[in-house]
Amino acid sequence: MELTPSEQLIVGMKFDSYIKTCCKRELRNIEKYNKRIQQREVSVRDFIGLNPDQKESEISCTDFVVKGYRIAITDPKLLKALESLNDMERELILLLFFVGYKPNDLTEEFNVGERTIYNRQNKVLIKLKRLMEEEE
Repeated sequence: MELTPSEQLIVGMKFDSYIKTCCKRELRNIEKYNKRIQQREVSVRDFIGLNPDQKESEISCTDFVVKGYRIAITDPKLLKALESLNDMERELILLLFFVGYKPNDLTEEFNVGERTIYNRQNKVLIKLKRLMEEEE
């Protein structure tokens, strides 16, 4: 059965409308997901920064070495908070945020699932935030 040109136009318009609706719903779902992630996760960027009153000569730099990567920490609050963490927590945070590893890269090293890495990351970030806020 062959469609007439007017029927083809109607089918094309219905298809376009359907695709636009799907795209709008997908965009809405992505925005809701991103909003939910932002509410649940604590970002290191939320509490890292140099004190503007601090002079350059007062800034000290301490290195951590993790998996052959040398990581220099200049923020004294962050440094003290990182030193307060146990070795596993410190290594996890340094690898994720300073070296650039992804959680699925660390699943074999820590012998846990990816979701466990995310949960540990969030717990350690909350702990870091609390430690840094105590110093203020």
